[in-house]
Amino acid sequence: MILGQPHYDLPVYDWQLEALAFFDHILRGTDNGYAEQPRVRYWLDGEERYMGADSFPILGSKPVRLYLTSGGADAATHALTRDPPAGGANSWAAIPIGLPIIGGFDEVANQMLTYELRVDRDMRFAGPVSMHLSFSCNEIDSHIVARLGRVGADGSYHLLSLGTIRPACRTRDHERSTACEIVLDTGRQPLTPGEPLSLSFSLTPAPTRLRPGDKLRLDVASRADLLKSDVSHGYVHFDLPAPPYFSRNTLHYGPNCCMELWRVDP
Repeated sequence: MILGQPHYDLPVYDWQLEALAFFDHILRGTDNGYAEQPRVRYWLDGEERYMGADSFPILGSKPVRLYLTSGGADAATHALTRDPPAGGANSWAAIPIGLPIIGGFDEVANQMLTYELRVDRDMRFAGPVSMHLSFSCNEIDSHIVARLGRVGADGSYHLLSLGTIRPACRTRDHERSTACEIVLDTGRQPLTPGEPLSLSFSLTPAPTRLRPGDKLRLDVASRADLLKSDVSHGYVHFDLPAPPYFSRNTLHYGPNCCMELWRVDP
């Protein structure tokens, strides 16, 4: 298993050479050192180098839950905390892509929620990333996009992970799910407007090293185009025809509203 740094410039020499070495070893029996490679190789953001492991999730790593916690008004920057909050909620407006809105709309209605964890000690995360949300909507369906990033002590932003879910297609397929990925059934179950329900979905793995002064930032919205980053981050983004309706989405805080990562001791 290889988790490489995101880059899509052509020609992608790294992957061409990787494939050449792999097939030379597997098909031709070439003694080119490929058999001595670690079973898992992952690019560690923050150290800008590959690390090796025997399994994924990495043996000895531990799941860590960071709970979403309100920072006040919806448009404020909220918090990621290690202990679940007693309650609270925040909302955002879901506007279908391409539909016109009145001038000044963004000044009175936020289309995104942002959460941050300020890092006070050295930490390394390498493993699956998943979101677990208590969610309600005033419509029968909506759309959720989550983006995780590292903000360096110098203010630079580094995109780590992306994930998305359609709340009406939320049933977890336990037979096909693994320790690395939550698999969802595509069967539709319309939401009951205003009634909270539980959502769980996977984000892309995001190995990273955090140092004191860094921040871990989570953004939640309903449109992928609002969470785009420039091409310097190496990710390819596509505008999705979602959400399906104008709606107001709400996250309800508590023990069932969190992000889960796997921590590896340095």
